[in-house]
Amino acid sequence: MVGSPAPLVGLIIAVYVVWVMATDHLKRSPTPDALPAWPVRVASWLIHGFLGLLGVRQHSEFRGKFDRKGRYLIACMPHGAYAFSGAVFIGPQWRLRDQEEYRVVPVLHCVASVLFYIPLVRDWMLFIGAREATRGNVKRMLRDKARASITILPGGIWEQVNTRHDEERCYVQRKLGFIKLAIEEGLSIVPMYGFGENQLFTIHTQWNSLHLWIARKFQLGLPLISGRWGCTLLPHPTTITHVYGTPIPTKKQENPSNEEIERVYVEFRESVERLFQENAPKYLAPEVAKRPLKVLRIGIDKDDRS
Repeated sequence: MVGSPAPLVGLIIAVYVVWVMATDHLKRSPTPDALPAWPVRVASWLIHGFLGLLGVRQHSEFRGKFDRKGRYLIACMPHGAYAFSGAVFIGPQWRLRDQEEYRVVPVLHCVASVLFYIPLVRDWMLFIGAREATRGNVKRMLRDKARASITILPGGIWEQVNTRHDEERCYVQRKLGFIKLAIEEGLSIVPMYGFGENQLFTIHTQWNSLHLWIARKFQLGLPLISGRWGCTLLPHPTTITHVYGTPIPTKKQENPSNEEIERVYVEFRESVERLFQENAPKYLAPEVAKRPLKVLRIGIDKDDRS
């Protein structure tokens, strides 16, 4: 007679609860090496092997060089429907440091707090070096002696719910908090564009007004997507190319003026647009690449999707 699985299930839940309680503080850890790297290596090997069977490929290119003495804010664009390649490629690459470019500086990934309340997702985030993206936590990490650099998604939830597979568009917050943060901490800003991120899934916009309302009300992005064969969440065959641009230096100022923040933002926006113009014809489908990239400031620039 087969015994009831309830005791085993209960034990697994109990062990996981203890694990969560013991590791909760790591979402604020200033070092990406708070947990061992081997689980990331094993999981990445399996995930990348499976994605390869689906026709999903990825590679990175660096237009500038990182300095071992420097510190950086890497602004990753676009967000995509669910920041797929950030979790599957970008995070593990900086964590495992298998290429020379990834060994120069330690990097933490600033992500939405909600991810640390989703079982298994929160554990993956911790292993790849993702940390809670509250302003206070980010500033504490940057001022720690570990001297890590960070990645962020400037467009956040608004860019997520406005993702389209047939047109590239990027957003930044009205107050330019990421620019202000970089100046306050003296970080060079590195624009990074993920060509192919938006094409991993088909985005359905029938209820976009509802998605925008949810984003405004609950700060939660839930775009409606479909993938391979039109009815699954498996990604379409796609080659993703992450192009890291030339670092934009900033002069550290404890209280930067609005004029300085605006000046650096203009330089950043022009750098992103230039990165797109130079690389879109190579890495995007012609019908997508022919449309110029729009970088919109939420609440200021005219937006036909809001």
